[in-house]
Formats: sequence, C-alpha cells, structure tokens
Amino acid sequence: MMTSSLDSDVDRNAVEQLIQIERAHSTAIEQEMEALLTSVRRLQFKKAVHESQIRHYQGLITMARRLPPELLAAIFELCVDDGWTRMPLVASGVCTEWRKVRALSFQ
Repeated sequence: MMTSSLDSDVDRNAVEQLIQIERAHSTAIEQEMEALLTSVRRLQFKKAVHESQIRHYQGLITMARRLPPELLAAIFELCVDDGWTRMPLVASGVCTEWRKVRALSFQ
C-alpha cells in the first residue's frame, strides 16, 4: 500500500496532541471570557443601582418640589379653566408632590 508524502512527513499522533493542546487553550480562554462577562454584568447592575439613586436624589431638589402646593393647585385650575382638561393627569407625572396636589385639588 502506498502512502502519500503528506502521511509520511506528518506524525498523526503528534498533530492530534497539538490539536488537543489548542482545544484546551481555547476552552480556558472561553471560560475566562465567561468570567469577565459575568463581572461586567455585575458591574452594570451596580451602576444601574447608583444611577437610580442619582435620579431619586435629583428629584428631591427639583424646582417642582420647591413650589408651594397652593401655587401648583392654582396652575392646575388655570389650565383646566383654559380647557386643557388633561393638565392634572399630565402634570401628575412630574413628581409625587404634584400628584399629591392633584389629589388634594379634587377632594
């Protein structure tokens, strides 16, 4: 039986061992990538928590929260008197203070 020159030049077992070594390296890299992605997801979650807190704190110092409730109620009434009947609903989305005023103004 004749063998090709390629078969005679290459030790099949040695090549298969090299393939196994490269597969092991590839698997190790894949595991490292998964660990890094898990860390990234954890950090993204932590960041989102802090950004939520920032929005909450910013909401505490908005101008809308510093306006007296009487003034807010007057704004609501003027808008409704002007024909914009959705004003209380729209304005109630601004902040909890505005929702309270809306609730008080319709009691």
